[in-house]
Amino acid sequence: MTEIANLTSAQISKIAKLIKEKETLQAKIDKIDAELAQSGATSAPKRRGRKPGRKPGRKATGKSGGTRKRGAVKEKILDLLKKSGAEGISVQEIAGKIKSPVRNVHSWFQTTGKKLPGITKVGRAKYTLK
Repeated sequence: MTEIANLTSAQISKIAKLIKEKETLQAKIDKIDAELAQSGATSAPKRRGRKPGRKPGRKATGKSGGTRKRGAVKEKILDLLKKSGAEGISVQEIAGKIKSPVRNVHSWFQTTGKKLPGITKVGRAKYTLK
C-alpha cells in the first residue's frame, strides 16, 4: 500500500471524493433500512442451512434405530447365515430381523460379504454360510 507521504494532491482529492460518495450512499442505505424496519420487513433474507451455534451432524433416525458399533451388522448377518443352514436365508428376511433397509443388506453382500470366505449365493437374493 502506498504511504500517505507519497500521495499526490490529485490522489488525495480523489480519495476524499470517494469517501464523500461512500458516506452519501451509506446514509441512503440507513434510511432504507429504517423504512423496512417500520414496515416489518427485514433487509437481509433468511439464511438457509443450520442455525448459527448448532453443531453439524444429523439425528439418528430410520429403521436402524441410530448408530451401531463397528462390525455389528456383520456379526448379526453372519449369525443369521449360520442359523439358516444349507437352505440359506433371503436378504429380505435378514433385513427384517436386523431392522435395516433391504438395500443396505444387498449393498453389504456386494461389498463386505463377497470378501468373506464361505458366503455363497444359493438363489435370487438368498445366501448361505458354508
